[in-house]
This record gives sequence, C-alpha cells and structure tokens, in this order.
Amino acid sequence: MPLQLGDRLPDIALVDHEGQPWRPADFRGRPVVLVLHRHLA
Repeated sequence: MPLQLGDRLPDIALVDHEGQPWRPADFRGRPVVLVLHRHLA
C-alpha cells in the first residue's frame, strides 16, 4: 500500500534506530517524519 504525503500511517509496530519498539499511535496529534532506509535493517 503506497503512502502519499499527508496520508495517515497505519498503526503498525515499528522499531527505531536503537531497536526500541514504537507505534504511530504513540505520536497521534503530532507531526512525524518517517525515514525508511533499506541499509538500516
């Protein structure tokens, strides 16, 4: 499912750069910049 600028991010479980889990719902109401990079995985 491609996302466009301004789309809401589905509430899925993600892992940050330190390996800590987070969910988009944790940041509801605040702007979030999501950077995906294939070499970080």
